[in-house]
Amino acid sequence: MMIISDSAAVQGAAAAGFLAGCVICGPLLGVIAAGAAFYAATKAAVSEVREASMGVGRCAVLTFRAGKKFCEDNEVPGKLSRAFIAGLNTLSCDKDRKLQQQDLQDNVAKP
Repeated sequence: MMIISDSAAVQGAAAAGFLAGCVICGPLLGVIAAGAAFYAATKAAVSEVREASMGVGRCAVLTFRAGKKFCEDNEVPGKLSRAFIAGLNTLSCDKDRKLQQQDLQDNVAKP
């Protein structure tokens, strides 16, 4: 089992709160939820609330680490950048072809 420090768990809790808030109601609620999660993980008087928040933070950290490892193992950033560039090239070629067709039609239509 991976050991996660308390500071990483607090950061994970804040990140999870921010993400949940953004998904539900947008970035303003995301910032508020991140602050609430940080407060719950660090200064909550009730130990159950603190432990729940720290547990969410640890889960967020583990999820991030697993996603990072997956991306590194499967070369996801390189594949995404190549796919993005190929898509842009396709759009560019399609636009050029349409412009050439329009020029041909304009030249044919003129007497």
